[in-house]
Amino acid sequence: IDGRDLKAQKHSDRAKMIAYVPQVSKESFPYSVFDSILMGRTPYIGVFGSPSKKDEMIVNEVIDKLNINELKYRSYNELSGGEIQLVKIGRGLAQQAKIQVMDEPTGALDLHNELQILETITKIIKENSRTVIMATHYPNQPLYFENKGLKVRACLMKNGQILYEGKPSEVITKETLKEIYSIDAHVIDYHEESGVQGRCVVPVTKLEVS
Repeated sequence: IDGRDLKAQKHSDRAKMIAYVPQVSKESFPYSVFDSILMGRTPYIGVFGSPSKKDEMIVNEVIDKLNINELKYRSYNELSGGEIQLVKIGRGLAQQAKIQVMDEPTGALDLHNELQILETITKIIKENSRTVIMATHYPNQPLYFENKGLKVRACLMKNGQILYEGKPSEVITKETLKEIYSIDAHVIDYHEESGVQGRCVVPVTKLEVS
């Protein structure tokens, strides 16, 4: 990354380059939201060190960006699924790594919280110049990011292999969805009177697999 061999880097240096947002994360202790996000500053703190005023300032800025000030002193273990995802993303942002790796960040969320997370990721990319590498089971999500004007590359995988790679609007088609997911689906363009336009997948039925 940036001409640097990751294998030759110390753990702390790699952590300053890449942040990981897991799909599932359980806390053993009832840390507050503030403290949970503050853990993202670990690569910048010595073994016997303590968070500095700068670390705390960065965490407060992240909390403001994510608009979760009302959660600041809540226990992580008391949060909803959508709130937990925002905190995990906040921890990655506090890490200030250029690359954010997200493992199904909208898994098990309802439609409202899914959209909130997608909007947050869009905001992160646009305002912080971050690269997001994201795993998802939902082909509408890369189309959503492309609809928002982001520079997106999609990889469609099956049985551990990448079969298609390119712009979402080019590789997510009726034919590729049939091959990858064994479904019949329409990929449609929409245009709202408000000026909003884009492309999305509408599943129709699953196909019988012989």
